[in-house]
Amino acid sequence: MDKFYDFTNCELGHKQYGGSDEKKTIFMDGARYMLKFPEKIPEEKRNSLNSSSRNNIFSEYVACHIIEAFGIPVQETLLGTYTDSDGITRNVVACKDFCTDGYELNEFEKYKSSYRINFKNVQYPDIDDVIDAICKYENEIKDEAIERFWDTFALDTLLGNFDRHTGNWGYLYNDNRTEDRIKNAPIYDCGSCLYPMASDHGMEIILTDRNKIDERIYTFPKTAFAFDGSQLSYQDFFELDYAKKNPDVKKSFVKIAELYDKEKIKSVIDNTPAITDICRDFYVKMIQERYDKLIIQNLEQKFLIKAAKKDDLTIPSDQLTKKTAKNMLGANKDNVSKSLTASEARDRFKEGTPKDNLKHKHE
Repeated sequence: MDKFYDFTNCELGHKQYGGSDEKKTIFMDGARYMLKFPEKIPEEKRNSLNSSSRNNIFSEYVACHIIEAFGIPVQETLLGTYTDSDGITRNVVACKDFCTDGYELNEFEKYKSSYRINFKNVQYPDIDDVIDAICKYENEIKDEAIERFWDTFALDTLLGNFDRHTGNWGYLYNDNRTEDRIKNAPIYDCGSCLYPMASDHGMEIILTDRNKIDERIYTFPKTAFAFDGSQLSYQDFFELDYAKKNPDVKKSFVKIAELYDKEKIKSVIDNTPAITDICRDFYVKMIQERYDKLIIQNLEQKFLIKAAKKDDLTIPSDQLTKKTAKNMLGANKDNVSKSLTASEARDRFKEGTPKDNLKHKHE
């Protein structure tokens, strides 16, 4: 189980962070952290499946640690408690400040003065306008910036993030440097992943109702982006010709599919302190459902890429055994040489055309 901290006696700092939820700045072991507190759910948004406060702190922690398991840069997070001056103790998540070594954060929404659209004033910006702005104003790191945008979008698809607005991602800059003056910020602000408004009681009900599960995959949460002025669900996005014909989209979703490891994700969830067993079961189930229904099905149906799976786990191409690689190719003793190496089979898998790409194979 991961360590659970008491942040009460940490030194307080003066930096102010934006956003809707309550925050404090603390210092621990010489590093600055932003403490996030649970958000209250307004009365008008409460129903039989949610509670009076959001599970945003657990969503933040679990989502960030899952992204870390994919090997993609993400903010560091810790879980613990904080007791205020009234003696009230609450669970909190501590997010390590990544603005170090003279770097500062430019959220994407700040590009209002240098682009034809004021992104801060647009609730759901058109996704092609966002990409256009990245290409126009981040020329120094254009390729890396576009790759990070689509990697983040693919991870948000997996984790069900409904709030990746243009203030929740951006770039680090340091004008005093002669090299690396600008770079991608790590992924941050993931508290709207993993259905943070659901109560334990609501999670139990959802897990026993196929329709409620599917509703939370195909209908909501929606993305924070639009196309031709209409807000997109994650499934809507895959229906767009824009998505199906965009090689950067394909590249990022294939990357996430190849890196997906059910056991690593389960380990992250199992080692998260202070959450209930039903919450653990809910996270595991919904992530697997989103992976199967949104990522794998759409890679197969929209991009014509077949996924090889073993016991519901994607097998990264560099971990294929010779036997598994042959099975993925539909091999048998008569049409594949016994001398075919796993490396050769992997190469053939990667180079396959849509018509002869591979169907699910369970061993």
